[in-house]
Amino acid sequence: MPQKIILMIAVALFSYAAPAKAGRLLRSRDSVPVLNRPAPEFHLKDLEGKVVSLSAFRGKVVVLDFWATWCVPCQQSFPAMEKALNHFSPDKDVVFLFIDTRETLPGFQNTVKAKMKKNRYPFHVVFDEAGPAGLQDKQYLLYGMPGVPTKFIIDANGVIRYQLIGYNPRQSAEESAGELIGLVERTKAMTN
Repeated sequence: MPQKIILMIAVALFSYAAPAKAGRLLRSRDSVPVLNRPAPEFHLKDLEGKVVSLSAFRGKVVVLDFWATWCVPCQQSFPAMEKALNHFSPDKDVVFLFIDTRETLPGFQNTVKAKMKKNRYPFHVVFDEAGPAGLQDKQYLLYGMPGVPTKFIIDANGVIRYQLIGYNPRQSAEESAGELIGLVERTKAMTN
């Protein structure tokens, strides 16, 4: 019986402490190799099979959201992402791309399509390419990500300005969206 109690306490403490690390915001002063550097170019297919390139959005602020269908925190962050996307929908100088990455099951594209349709998400989803080991992780590796969900905010000159890692379950969708909206506005101001 005491072992069960100790295990339950350990699980509770870990569950409480883990979110503190989630949702970290990294700014240029943090030692992240991609910040304040040009964003790696990509040419990825979207849900309709059209090729989307990052360079096509030069002159606009781009928000990249790396996620996966198996990632519960990624999907928990979607309501906040939808709020932020809706906030900027009239602003033609801000673009959101949702990069599905690190999928391992065959037919994952159909799973993604079904998930977007079921939840009526208005996301522009693109699929990561195969990396050196044949996994769907080329951009994931180029952007040097610690895991998913990870978001990048790229300025109008193609430079990565902010990176948000993880998901904070203690923040409401409104709070998370507000944080992202503020960072996008700061990024827009950098290039105006």
